[in-house]
Amino acid sequence: MTTEIKKAPLPRNVADRIEELRISLGKSNEYIAELWMRTGGGVPAATTDLRQVSFDTLMVALIIGYEREKTPEETIADIYRNLTESAREARGMYNGDPTRYTMAALTLKRVIGLLDVVIPGVNDTEVNA
Repeated sequence: MTTEIKKAPLPRNVADRIEELRISLGKSNEYIAELWMRTGGGVPAATTDLRQVSFDTLMVALIIGYEREKTPEETIADIYRNLTESAREARGMYNGDPTRYTMAALTLKRVIGLLDVVIPGVNDTEVNA
């Protein structure tokens, strides 16, 4: 029996730091691992960013790969898209009632508006109109 190791979920700033070290500065996985372990005087900001995840998670991210964690805005946009898609699908069914999906999507939109937040794909057209 084999165990599949999945990509590590990383906060956006950790993923950004890894990409900066690899792409912009041409650093190796070994260098990034050593940076995570660095202690003592003058610990660089990169070390602080990398230490937001465990060493094991960092190793999986460097070797297997990683996925950026979604921002709260991206998560809300996904929920909204799923609700509106479910409403469209319900309309297409025989005697389908999209009301609950439509009401949930409208409620979500209203709450976002009350919070005075703009989320692309959810309420950005109302703000720009």
